[in-house]
Amino acid sequence: MGTHEKDKLIILLDAMTDSMGSSEGQPIEDVIAELKEEGFDINTSRKRIFESINMASQAAKRQQLDVAREERLAAEAKISSRIGKYYNWTKEQLLEKMQEISVIPGSEFSFSYRELETKTEEDLAALLEDLEITEAIEEEKDKDEK
Repeated sequence: MGTHEKDKLIILLDAMTDSMGSSEGQPIEDVIAELKEEGFDINTSRKRIFESINMASQAAKRQQLDVAREERLAAEAKISSRIGKYYNWTKEQLLEKMQEISVIPGSEFSFSYRELETKTEEDLAALLEDLEITEAIEEEKDKDEK
């Protein structure tokens, strides 16, 4: 919407507001007649107002989606550096790393080692990635809360 169109819309809204303010108790037909006398095409004006409202609403929704997309991309960029990190590790290295994570003070992670021994290296690597990603997300939440 150009500046000229915005000015026309503002003038229309001012005129409508003035008419409504001074039209208390008047029938709607009289108010519409007054606006027409002032040179306003009510149907066209209503259509423009609703189009403006619709465009503003769509722009706000687009902006929300853009913000969400940027946040998601930033989170994915942080996480992507962690993916694939453990896939060339041996089972012993993976289990040792899990042991390190489970004894970190404040760590909420615990493992059933009997079940871990039966897992494949790929499963263990994926589990470690999930744990690190979860830990990174929690760290970000803690930073945001401060």
